[in-house]
Amino acid sequence: MPSPNHSPDPLHGVTLQSLLTVLVEDLGWEELARRIPVRCFAHDPSIKSSLTFLRKTPWARTKVDDPTARAAQEFARLKMHRTAARNGVLFLVAPDARTFAVFGDQGIHEKCGDDFWRGVAAVMESHFRAGDPTTALVEGIARAGELLATEFPRQSDDIDELPNQVITRPADD
Repeated sequence: MPSPNHSPDPLHGVTLQSLLTVLVEDLGWEELARRIPVRCFAHDPSIKSSLTFLRKTPWARTKVDDPTARAAQEFARLKMHRTAARNGVLFLVAPDARTFAVFGDQGIHEKCGDDFWRGVAAVMESHFRAGDPTTALVEGIARAGELLATEFPRQSDDIDELPNQVITRPADD
C-alpha cells in the first residue's frame, strides 16, 4: 500500500508547463499536433497560448496528462532521441496508477505508424488485465524487437546506442 506521501499519479509533481515544454522540444509542434489533435498545437502554436487553452479546457488537458505524454517526457529526460536512426522505444509502466505506455521515436514511428503501437498496447493491456505483467512486457518488447529487426537490420558497424536496462523509481520522482 502506498504511503500517504506517495502519489499513485505518475504525473505527480510535474507541471503542465514542464510537460508541454518537453513534448515540444522532443516532438515539435507538428508531430505533437498529429499525435494529440488539439487546435492550439496546430494553428500558430506557442507554449503560452497552449497553456492558457489547456488550463481552461479539462478535456484537452487530459489528452496531454496521459501515460503517453509522460512516456514522451521520460524519453526526452533519458535522452533516448539521440540515436542515429531515431529508433528508440520506451516502455513506461506505472503500477500504482495502473497504467502504461509504449513510446517510439520518430524514426521507428515513421516505419510503423499508430496502428502498430495500438496493437502492441492492446496485447500488453490484455496481459496486464489478466494479472500477468511479465508476459505483457515480454510480448510488447518482442513485438517492438521484431519491428526493429525488420526495419533497422543489424549492420556490422552497429553500436548499442541505448542502455538495455530496467529503470525503477517512485512515481513522484
